[in-house]
Amino acid sequence: MDLRDETHRRNKIELERLTRVLAGRNSYNPANESGRLLIAKRQELERQIADYERLLEARQSSPEPGGLKTPHQPPERAPKSWQEIEITFLSDHRIDINCGGANRKTYNYADLGFQDRRDRKNAKPNRAWEMLREIAKRKGTIPRPSPGTNRAMIQKRMEEIREKLRGHFKNIEGDPIPFNCDRYQASFRISCGPSFET
Repeated sequence: MDLRDETHRRNKIELERLTRVLAGRNSYNPANESGRLLIAKRQELERQIADYERLLEARQSSPEPGGLKTPHQPPERAPKSWQEIEITFLSDHRIDINCGGANRKTYNYADLGFQDRRDRKNAKPNRAWEMLREIAKRKGTIPRPSPGTNRAMIQKRMEEIREKLRGHFKNIEGDPIPFNCDRYQASFRISCGPSFET
């Protein structure tokens, strides 16, 4: 239950209680200060309840699951290639994904599935997210590690990044981060924004 649902539930309970109070008062006088306050509070609760129920109606009639209708918003154009995508790290935990023009959204690591599943209590990004951030710092390139170093670990992180990006951009074919001779090179533009540096 989200905060709006809980507030709605409490408003309905308070409205029922207030209605009983007003109905049970024989000496209730709408002309005095306490009477006017009770009526104003009841009217405000009725307004909040009606607003919330309209919101629920709009949510249920929306074609998007869980979303509200946005009649003045043009439909988003899905990117057809990795080259159309630009990822900018805004902070350690947030990125901006631009798929051309107004088709831009901000996500945190968990939105894209990069949360560390080993420590659910203290939500934090996993190592693949840290590697993606490193790729951004290096403007899309990670050099091949020298023999005897953590080459297998880097390969594993790259596979995890590919899996998450392909899961998010389901309609794009090809490798988002192919290995070319001596380095991993992102097929999309990736960098750290000015806010990341501060």
